[in-house]
Amino acid sequence: MAMQTILHPETRPIGLNSTLGLAAMWFVASLVAVIAGVFDPGVGALPLPTMVAVALPVTLFLVGYASSARLRAAVLGWDPRLLVAAQAWRVLGLMFVGLYAYDALPALFAFPAGLGDAAVGLTAPLVLVMLLRRPESRREGWFVAWNWLGILDFAGALGTGILASGALPALVGAGPTSAPMGVWPLALIPAFWVPVFIILHLAALLQAHAARKAVA
Repeated sequence: MAMQTILHPETRPIGLNSTLGLAAMWFVASLVAVIAGVFDPGVGALPLPTMVAVALPVTLFLVGYASSARLRAAVLGWDPRLLVAAQAWRVLGLMFVGLYAYDALPALFAFPAGLGDAAVGLTAPLVLVMLLRRPESRREGWFVAWNWLGILDFAGALGTGILASGALPALVGAGPTSAPMGVWPLALIPAFWVPVFIILHLAALLQAHAARKAVA
């Protein structure tokens, strides 16, 4: 008999199908909102809808993890190798630098966001190799630091995106602003992918914490 069938319903992990279904609904909702222009704050306005779109799912994830035994069991059961491998996609953040070259995004946002994402994406395969060789390395400080740096990169990108939004004209002058990040298709990045990647980092950190406690 599989272990999951003898667990109490309140502690049985949330299944993969349920997790993927929730993620799919979240993606569709984000896509509809982006196409509808929900994340376009207007010229010179703070990107408040985008800030909410990033913060709300992350907050709900942390609250759910703290309050739901089923979610905790699911998160701690996720494959840490997949959590790391998924971050390799962030190398695509280099497109922000490319958009700067075409005068579509300001340097204040494009370089910190683009280069930071690329750094995480390029190092993800190295982290993955370490995990494949030594699965217990997820308990080590370097693994924790790498995940925190991945989260801090998003914090920096969000901060520079706000500063470059045009709400503070002196910072961008007459040049481009970060406004394109609020319209289709770029808006889908902060509306969906950024909180997804943050949650994956947090899941890896929570797993590392649990693994450390298990051997303490």
